[in-house]
Amino acid sequence: MALKTDETHVRSIDTFRLGVDGVIQALTDSIFILVAIQFFAVGDFWKGLIPSSRFIGYFLSSPLNAVLNRSGIRRSRTFFALTLTAAAALALGSIVPNGVVYAIAVSLCSAACHLRQPFFTDLYGEFYHSENRARQISLGLRLNLAITLGTGLGCGYILDQNLNWWRWINGCTVVFLLAVAFFLLRLPERNSSIRNESWLSAITLPFRNARFVYVETAWMLVGFGNLWTLPLRAIYLAESERGMALSPSMVTLILVVIPVGFQFQSLLDGLA
Repeated sequence: MALKTDETHVRSIDTFRLGVDGVIQALTDSIFILVAIQFFAVGDFWKGLIPSSRFIGYFLSSPLNAVLNRSGIRRSRTFFALTLTAAAALALGSIVPNGVVYAIAVSLCSAACHLRQPFFTDLYGEFYHSENRARQISLGLRLNLAITLGTGLGCGYILDQNLNWWRWINGCTVVFLLAVAFFLLRLPERNSSIRNESWLSAITLPFRNARFVYVETAWMLVGFGNLWTLPLRAIYLAESERGMALSPSMVTLILVVIPVGFQFQSLLDGLA
């Protein structure tokens, strides 16, 4: 009965977390860089940093996961610290008048959120039975995609009315992130063995598997093309000098609503 209760508790918290992550996804894919271009007019490097931030988080997650497994730090505290970091960074980005600081702050927010993903994979493996694991996660994924769609549409419409309202959008997201942080702190824990190895050995653990390195290198080469096109798409759509100078609602429609809409349809087809 305790195991069933823990599973239900994890599912409830993670579903809420996935819903808020839908807001973060929409902001990272469109709003953050849209504000950087049309409000702050930052340089090209900073425009590229924002859409690349999620991949920075993914890259850092492997060594961080190895280090934390060695240290025995509770997973819930790691979730809390990373989510709180994301909230603090986004709060800073919402009030600063400097475009470079804004770009760094929102990139840190995005990276911290995506840095958590491998830990959630471990969480699913521990608390969800293999026979119904996909079903347990599917509700959160559907909610994530639906909220991403709604956030993209809503934020695009809001910024069409007044571009200065982006601070209110970020401020509301900070509140959601804070709520997620404290909910994640309440996740149940199970005793895990602590690896008796050096910090350097723990950091390099993922890269000592030749097959893993081979697969990651292949994905990295594919990822370079993706990384190069992400900022270019936003610049072409939003800039007036080198692009089409589209409205915020059109930018979010192209960058968020249409791609996520296809993902949402595919997910529904898979569940049918």
